[in-house]
Amino acid sequence: MRARSSIVLLTVAVFAAVVLPADGTTITYVYDGPFRPIPADANSNTGPMYDAVINVPDNLIITDLDVAVDIVHTNVFDLDMILKGPAGQEIYLNVYEDPNGFIKAQNYSGTVFDDEALLPIEQGSAPFTGSFRPKRGYFLSTFDGADAFGEWRLCIDDLYHDDSGYLENFELRFTVPEPATFVLFTLAGLLLRRRG
Repeated sequence: MRARSSIVLLTVAVFAAVVLPADGTTITYVYDGPFRPIPADANSNTGPMYDAVINVPDNLIITDLDVAVDIVHTNVFDLDMILKGPAGQEIYLNVYEDPNGFIKAQNYSGTVFDDEALLPIEQGSAPFTGSFRPKRGYFLSTFDGADAFGEWRLCIDDLYHDDSGYLENFELRFTVPEPATFVLFTLAGLLLRRRG
């Protein structure tokens, strides 16, 4: 009986290793609100937009998080971009630099912030299409191991005058453990107990 149970466990383990993704499942949540003006007050030269909020309705343990944005703005080097998690964690994705090193350039287009990207965002150039690590010293791994459930906020602040724009799109891409893997191993464990 024990030999047979071991074969069952081995079969389940091989199935999980071959059929199921080893790095988990990616679940994407998209901000589907209206465009957010930057700054929020059209009569102001500088200031924040109203936060873009994604409410994640599921309890998911995060093993990796990437953030995608599309921003139309006349000078993206004026912007601070901050991601705030439901438990109060926050990181800067990019940060306004000293105007003495002033560069004028437009838009984030298909920009993905990813800790595993080859280039940090400060080595990219507008419109930053592709994947970049967040601003030096900040890591999306801050959120690893946390529960994704709750309210996530993207805060964008225009810190220099005479420019404006809007947030077009904001996505949270969570990698979480593949639930089926745990189900299969749980079933195998139950079989072992019943037959052992």
